[in-house]
Amino acid sequence: MIVKKYLVTDIKEAFEKIRVELGKDAVILSTRKVKKGGFLGIGAKTYLEVTAAVEEKKVPQTEEKGQIYKLQEILSKTKQPPQHSSEDLTELKRMMLELKSMVASQRANEPQWVQDLRKALEKQDIDEEIAEKVIEYARVKYQELDFSNDNTRLILSEMFLPFLNTSVPDIKGKVLFVGPTGVGKTTTLAKLAAKLKLSDHKRVGIITLDTYRIAAVDQLKTYAMLLDVPIRVAYTPKEAKLEVEALSDYDVILIDSAGRSQKNELHMTEIKAMAEVVDP
Repeated sequence: MIVKKYLVTDIKEAFEKIRVELGKDAVILSTRKVKKGGFLGIGAKTYLEVTAAVEEKKVPQTEEKGQIYKLQEILSKTKQPPQHSSEDLTELKRMMLELKSMVASQRANEPQWVQDLRKALEKQDIDEEIAEKVIEYARVKYQELDFSNDNTRLILSEMFLPFLNTSVPDIKGKVLFVGPTGVGKTTTLAKLAAKLKLSDHKRVGIITLDTYRIAAVDQLKTYAMLLDVPIRVAYTPKEAKLEVEALSDYDVILIDSAGRSQKNELHMTEIKAMAEVVDP
């Protein structure tokens, strides 16, 4: 059996790709919505992830079960008769081409820094509606942006603040992030750090205890660099205590921990020992 996954905007696009690559005998195994792109999860686009499969050799047709649907049957049910004449479609295509040409012409006359900003947002797969709002915000607030300047990173982060729909209580002192692997501790910490510094203007420090995953440490270091906040790495409870003391003059210290299951007694003992040391 050949199994493939497709990342598409809608089920119709999936049908077309599956039919071309796997043939009319392919079946859809599952569908789910996923988010891709964006900045720290903000402005991410929603896609449809479709998993399809087809037998390498023809076998007698069997009764489908559960959520497995014959692609051919779905296509026959969703097939609709033409709603417009060929003249209508030709006129519609002409109008769309004219509109695209007008937009392209307007964008060609934009300042270079605006064009660079637009390309940067498109590269990050930012939703088009949010991207246009960010560009308009930048036009009003800034006369020009120099993308070779390190401060531009901070400016770009500030641009997203008007589009952050978050409500965070007044946070002070030490905050320890705990939970199983994959629940989003590190990403949530980064978003909170951005909000506390850029919106609340607080002095923020970050400590990571998640030294089991190299990627997690590198990810936080990147976030810290973008936000221009200090980050410390602690490998033992003793080091964690020293790092907390080193950042004691900061308004908020956000502490990331390794993924630990609440069902594992040993893991809970480790978390308890670390919590007693950092005293969140």
